[in-house]
Amino acid sequence: MRAGAVFVFFSLVQILLTTHALAAEVQIHAPRQFGYFIGDLIEAYVDVRMPEGVQLQQASLPTPGPLNSWLDLRGLAVSHSQESGGALWHLHLTYQNFYLALDVREMEIPALSLVFQGGDETTVEVPSWRIRVAPLR
Repeated sequence: MRAGAVFVFFSLVQILLTTHALAAEVQIHAPRQFGYFIGDLIEAYVDVRMPEGVQLQQASLPTPGPLNSWLDLRGLAVSHSQESGGALWHLHLTYQNFYLALDVREMEIPALSLVFQGGDETTVEVPSWRIRVAPLR
């Protein structure tokens, strides 16, 4: 967890990649899951733990821009660090909500596919997750 900020941990997905028996651990953190209005920025922090020697393919990262009719990816920052026996890839994603809610509603942030290279290519799925939007009243 990041110092100086409170994060709600809302998803932990253990993904076993049968190809080459690589195990990837994906965690998604967000400051909050509810209370978003039209125009709000939605931040998410995704941590992907992979075995040592595996590299993230930069071309597999999402491109900032519209993702669907109500959501844009505004920014993406990626950092990498080595941990005992593996590597940690940290993605900081900033989305913008353009959904004009008439009532409180759950919306889905789309999944991501990240490609890692470590001898052979391995795809890691970052699952979709949900937020709640509310009307401005």
